[in-house]
Amino acid sequence: MTNNRTFTSIRVIFLALAATVASVGLLSAEDYKGTFTLPFETKWGRATLPPGDYTFKLNMNVSPFTAKVSGNDVQAYILATGIDDRNVAGQSALIIVRHGRKGTVRALRLADRGLVFTYPLPKSERRMLMLAQKPELFQRLQIVASAK
Repeated sequence: MTNNRTFTSIRVIFLALAATVASVGLLSAEDYKGTFTLPFETKWGRATLPPGDYTFKLNMNVSPFTAKVSGNDVQAYILATGIDDRNVAGQSALIIVRHGRKGTVRALRLADRGLVFTYPLPKSERRMLMLAQKPELFQRLQIVASAK
């Protein structure tokens, strides 16, 4: 019985590692690239990005949609929590909620693809907004995107 449990545990761990390696390997086949410049420190997913120039890569054929963001000695994989294909007009942009001199990415709008990827606020910021009950200041940062 113990051998069977051990084998099952090893198999589960192996499958989880294989899935992780496969998903990271699939990011090498990105089909959408873009650049943007952050004028202030910004949180995006679990990553904190200092001001500066960045690139992102996104494989539009693999779900969950993960953006690989690189720049300023930072490299992060950021998972979208939602996707919307309604009411996408205007330019491609990062939609950021401002908190003084800092911000948090809420959405990545790809106008030429007609898609908006959404990202949640971290729990600490959600609590802070609920307590403060201040209006949110949204800022659009233009991205320069190029599909392969």
